[in-house]
Amino acid sequence: MLIVKRIVLLLLFYSGSVIYAQDYQKVDEIVSKYPNRFSSAAKLANQISNDFKTDSDKARAVFFWIADNVEYDSKEYGKFTYEYADKEEYLRKQKKYDDRLSKRVISKGIAVCEGYSTLFSEVCTELGIYSKVVSGVSKTTFKDIGKRFYPDHAWNIVEIDKKQYLVDVTWGAGTYGNGGYRKGLDNSFYLTPPDVFIKRHYPLKYEDALLKYKISKESFLNAPLVYETDFSLISPMEGIIQKSQETVKFSFGCKSGTYTVDYDIDRKQNPLGDLKCIDYKLEFEIELKNIKRAKELTLYFDYKQVAMFRLK
Repeated sequence: MLIVKRIVLLLLFYSGSVIYAQDYQKVDEIVSKYPNRFSSAAKLANQISNDFKTDSDKARAVFFWIADNVEYDSKEYGKFTYEYADKEEYLRKQKKYDDRLSKRVISKGIAVCEGYSTLFSEVCTELGIYSKVVSGVSKTTFKDIGKRFYPDHAWNIVEIDKKQYLVDVTWGAGTYGNGGYRKGLDNSFYLTPPDVFIKRHYPLKYEDALLKYKISKESFLNAPLVYETDFSLISPMEGIIQKSQETVKFSFGCKSGTYTVDYDIDRKQNPLGDLKCIDYKLEFEIELKNIKRAKELTLYFDYKQVAMFRLK
């Protein structure tokens, strides 16, 4: 059993929540009336060019159309493959591969992350907008905390008005888990601030993180999963909590107010109640008892998933 103690807190300043400032409602409304299938990236690009003038609106139109019309299908993994002997052959075959893959995704409406990101890049290229596919490591469940480093995901960098941004169309389109695929637009994965994106995405080439400071692979792999950007995790920074500990203290940066706090242990919900955020800081302490078989601990603030830890 877990005994949770409330602690009122002090000190430190929290800079506030991440705000995704631009309202894309008008763009989304127009694109929602597009056909749900096109024969090629060029066809979709032509439609977008007819309706929008700025690169900002065009890039958003690409994101929304893909997120709205393409569904995740794990059977699409490894659909096309090729071999090459040198760089010249690689570049030639990769171009054909990208073209073939994007045509399949845009005409069939199914893909895995590689298909989502390739199509996004191909349509942007047709629109004269710089974009590229980024490969790297992702974290989605408690089992990913402390895992070894290997590439398992793909996303995009897109350049708008001479500034580069991060986009994950796959996660922006919906979620995939034990219950299968659940479609649902998530704008938090569109033009995501790099310091937020890095919490769940680590590129093979670190310059693709678009960060001015370095986060090591080890720090990324061992950090907890952080979901809700309205709160800033202060401690613990290690994602693996040893069950041999008697107590664990949690500390979050927050905006002034009162928050309903709940936590799950292996998906068993435990209401903690309403806690006040004072001086931009919220803390509580959990005493660990009789949880030998427990594997995960998840925190919720105002019924939103905030962070997940692995129990070991």
